[in-house]
Amino acid sequence: MIEIEDIKDEDSLKHWLTEWPRENGLDEDAARDVAVTIAHRVAMRVLPSWWHWTLSDSARKSKLTALPILRCNVISGVEATIPTSKIMAAAAAAAAYDAFSTAATAVTVGVAAIAASTATASSTASAAASSAASAAFDEAVLWDEIRTDCEWIAGKQDVFSMPLWANRENPFESRWHKVKSRATTPEWAFWIKWYDDALAGTPPNWEVLEQIALIESAVWEAGPEAVSERIALITEKYELLSEVQATRVSLAELRAEAKALAQRSHNNPPELVDTDMSVIRSVEIIWTELGQAEEELEKPDPSPSRLRRISAALLEACKTVVMYCAELGDIALKNAAKEVGSTGAKWTIRVLAASYAAQNPGIQSLAVRIFEFAGKLPNLP
Repeated sequence: MIEIEDIKDEDSLKHWLTEWPRENGLDEDAARDVAVTIAHRVAMRVLPSWWHWTLSDSARKSKLTALPILRCNVISGVEATIPTSKIMAAAAAAAAYDAFSTAATAVTVGVAAIAASTATASSTASAAASSAASAAFDEAVLWDEIRTDCEWIAGKQDVFSMPLWANRENPFESRWHKVKSRATTPEWAFWIKWYDDALAGTPPNWEVLEQIALIESAVWEAGPEAVSERIALITEKYELLSEVQATRVSLAELRAEAKALAQRSHNNPPELVDTDMSVIRSVEIIWTELGQAEEELEKPDPSPSRLRRISAALLEACKTVVMYCAELGDIALKNAAKEVGSTGAKWTIRVLAASYAAQNPGIQSLAVRIFEFAGKLPNLP
């Protein structure tokens, strides 16, 4: 079997991509993932050359932007990590996009991304290497980085948590700085950060990138602004999802205490009055609705009507807690906090209410943002 240090050209890379997976028991799909990963990283390394060219007068006259190659690079990265049938279809659609095909002919950088979505495992990475080698830099620099990628893959390391240029300074750094100095409008903000993160080896959020990769072709063809608006919705959805999940974790102990109090009340009915029980019920409602929000936000296409209902339920439950605390008064709640060790359930419910009251503004703010997010979504059921 050819050794990694002997990978110096397309033929040697092709041999390694054929032999190494077989020697290590990888099936055809896994072998293809290795090739797509290498192709993706090659395409990413030379991306600034392409993007810089799209800022030229000739590119603008041809109405070409960096968007098609950005699309293909996102898709090839996701395809190497989450090779689902939907991603495969998105890769095929991106490769068939006429504007991209034209642009890839003008600047050979894009061939790597197309190859990653359409070629066989061994020829994919070879095409990527050939494409990048034709760009304006020393070919040996490219092969040095490819060998490093192969070493990481063979060592079962996550190459996506590694910098794109591990062995030397980025030869495209000056072009990248020029791109960033000119691509300053909002529609490019996501892409600038995405590429900076890739350069540094910052692991991406694959769930977010998968949803971006699956944006339908009509949106991509509508231009950078339309894609930016869709990406903003996707990133906002995952930010909300993350906050919902974190809030549930922070409330888990309080919710468990509320359930214990409810059981205690069932066993000893006189111990808690109706207002105390309303707080316990509100705590459970908040917990349940946050769970519903998590489930809905995990869907590719959340239902606006369901999110609005969840938001309303959260706000109503929060209102109950606030009213209970207002009736008790600040002094009573402070005294309750001092009596945490008390065996009386009424003191415990006050401590519970005080604890929830401290988090109430955050929960209310989250509920409002869920409602506002629902208003930005298509009018689905």
